[in-house]
Amino acid sequence: MLSHIVVTSSARSSGIGAVLLHQFVSDAAAAGCARDSLVTAVGPDGAGAYYERHGWLPRGETLTPEGSRLATEEMVAVGMWREGCPATREDLRRVEINHIDFDGEVSRGVLVVNADVADSVVRIFTRLFDERFPIRRMRPVEEYEGDNNASMADDDTAAHNCRRPDQINAPQAARCRPSTPA
Repeated sequence: MLSHIVVTSSARSSGIGAVLLHQFVSDAAAAGCARDSLVTAVGPDGAGAYYERHGWLPRGETLTPEGSRLATEEMVAVGMWREGCPATREDLRRVEINHIDFDGEVSRGVLVVNADVADSVVRIFTRLFDERFPIRRMRPVEEYEGDNNASMADDDTAAHNCRRPDQINAPQAARCRPSTPA
């Protein structure tokens, strides 16, 4: 268990928080933890937005005996990122996008995408929204415990998922064929 991650204000925006967070998640995965959870204050004193930028998902709020609101954030290790993924958590961004659902109503969805394409993804989905293109649901693969097959069966629109070898479209080792003489 890790009690606190604190970065002094003079060291913020240097990347040290992301390094500490990544190391914590790596250590937890090595210890066999399937989920990592954290609690942060809600509002301007909390770090929820920071954690969400690094792929954590809000999972609810609780009240302290003093009445302060605390948010629970969670990263599912079997979901969109795991050890061995070519994209690091620092490479990923969580974007929230409005879309039209199959009932013609406006819904809010979440995609986890590579930082390099985040702005393009927002532009594309804004155009789809403007054209009223229906999307049944848009949830990160964490909502499906990292199971891409379950996500697809639920007609979910998702983006980044570092698939496990037993899932559809999982990366495979290159298959080499012996060359044949010409």
